[in-house]
Amino acid sequence: MTEVLSIILNKGGTGKSTLTTNLSALLADRGHKVLLIDLDPQGNSSLAFGENPETFDNTLYDVLLSDVNPEKVVVTVNENLDILPSSSDSDLFELNYFTEWNKRDNPFILLRDKLQDFIKNYDYVLIDTAPSFSTLTINSLGISTGIIVPFEASLFSSKGLIRLVNSIDKFRESLNPDLKILGVVPIMIDRRTNVNKESIRQAKNYLEKRDIRMFDTEINRSIVFTDSVFYNSKPAVWVEPNHKEVKKYRTLLDEILNEIEKD
Repeated sequence: MTEVLSIILNKGGTGKSTLTTNLSALLADRGHKVLLIDLDPQGNSSLAFGENPETFDNTLYDVLLSDVNPEKVVVTVNENLDILPSSSDSDLFELNYFTEWNKRDNPFILLRDKLQDFIKNYDYVLIDTAPSFSTLTINSLGISTGIIVPFEASLFSSKGLIRLVNSIDKFRESLNPDLKILGVVPIMIDRRTNVNKESIRQAKNYLEKRDIRMFDTEINRSIVFTDSVFYNSKPAVWVEPNHKEVKKYRTLLDEILNEIEKD
């Protein structure tokens, strides 16, 4: 069975794309066939592997709205890792979809309808979502088997986490009853600040009541992740695999896979 994992947080600048690309790279290194779906119009997941999404003839936008075969859109990174890219065209998705709403079916399961057969070619599919609860982000919930939530500890982050979990619950009830939040990843953490400590404490208390796991692995704030992409056009797990913060991704991946195997 293909595991489809969406990395979701309705806030930008939280390391979501960093999380998605590094986990995808590690899964590929372990011999798994991996598809990374980029739902973010900024195209950061493609950029992290040295691909400029604005140069592609077709992207996910064309798969969803023009019935282009995803096999013609996929960008191969190596023998185990493919990317289904997005570009700035995806900013127009909602406008172009809803202007022809009478010709189309449920807008929230479009991704599932277009890709459900194609993704069977992969062991893992990771979806990098936009930093908002857009139609495309909701589409990721319709096709996913599990959700990973990056948690950046800040003054209002616990409230945002609660709103996100409640929104996912509503979607699960209506369109994907098997959807599970695999866990929450503390990311871009700075334990020297009281705000970080208190935010994590509040989040843990809330998650325990909801029987949702906060992963033990905490990824601290570090320039190694942005530097590896900027200077080498590769995720940090391929550039600085022995860096203290980068090594944590291997531990985090083990935690995620163990959580999947529980089901």
